[in-house]
Amino acid sequence: MGWVGTVVDCAGGQRNDDCFLVEGTGAQYGIHSLVSRLQTQLAAARQSGARIRIWGVLDYGVDDHTSRRITVTRLELVRE
Repeated sequence: MGWVGTVVDCAGGQRNDDCFLVEGTGAQYGIHSLVSRLQTQLAAARQSGARIRIWGVLDYGVDDHTSRRITVTRLELVRE
């Protein structure tokens, strides 16, 4: 099923500057990937404002936005 939302710039000079805003909930998570191709796609989604669906691992208590981060393992553009 995955999470649907957008990648945006975190406010306030966060250590990790990308955040994922989950559509419909307002939840915010730090976001990154260990796969360089996915990291490039995340950056492109951030620049374009595209809606994306992501799959991955949600970690708590990490040094990232709101102490929560999604490590992305799969990503696709939402075309709805």
